Amino acid sequence: MTDEKLIFNVTDATFVDEVLSASESVPIAVDFWAPWCQPCRALSPVLERVVESLGGAVRLAKVDVDKNSVVAQRLGVTGVPTVKLFRNGQIVSEFVGVIPEVDIKTFLNKALPSTEDALVEDAIALMAADQVDSARAKLEQALETSPSHPGAHLEKGKLLLRSGDFEEAERELEEVSEGTAEFDEAVRHLAGIEFDRTCRRCGGLDAAEERHGQSPESLDAKFELGRCLAAEGDYRRAMDLFLSIVQADRNYRDGAAKDDMVRVFGILGHQSALAREYRSRLASALY
Repeated sequence: MTDEKLIFNVTDATFVDEVLSASESVPIAVDFWAPWCQPCRALSPVLERVVESLGGAVRLAKVDVDKNSVVAQRLGVTGVPTVKLFRNGQIVSEFVGVIPEVDIKTFLNKALPSTEDALVEDAIALMAADQVDSARAKLEQALETSPSHPGAHLEKGKLLLRSGDFEEAERELEEVSEGTAEFDEAVRHLAGIEFDRTCRRCGGLDAAEERHGQSPESLDAKFELGRCLAAEGDYRRAMDLFLSIVQADRNYRDGAAKDDMVRVFGILGHQSALAREYRSRLASALY
């Protein structure tokens, strides 16, 4: 019998939770089909058999496009059967029509973690258990066989940040390629390193607070304090200071205050309420 947890139906209403979010934990293939579709009837049992043979490494969600047209339209499904493979909320591969069983196996294997992925996952678990040296060894092993592995570079950068080696961490994080799933997180950590570096150069948060208290209208004092606050994670106060600099002199240090606000947007995530609020206020100040 079909395992309901392994092979299951989803709807327009449940697709985000049961496919996009769930694919963060396990790859999910989505079979877009229709009751009247003869090729769908030919593909479905073969697809289900291959998924079952993988023992839970991949799950299969089934979408009846006649009853759930919204998600099908949003994902550009123009014919059935269409199968899309999701991992970490993103489509990693897809095909249309009926293909041989051996090709289905190859298709699904694209979503399975590589040896390097497994090493990175092991390293993450080791770091959570404070076994830093063992975690680093796993990451270095992954990078030996896959020198450009974005997850290994990201996690090694985070490990180095944890130990206070900011310069080496920066080098690792800069190796994470744009376009990878890890890129945005790497950018956030790089922005944090830059804020921390400036704060340390000016003597730390307490010194920056003191200088700003003595000269509250000084743009330099505002800038240093803003960066220290950003380094500490006090993003609202930091952006208030950066915004006041832009309002006073939008070209201050070649637009550094504006650039720092954009960095904070990246740290927060561009869809965060705080980022949206200050993006609007920045636009008003500039235009």
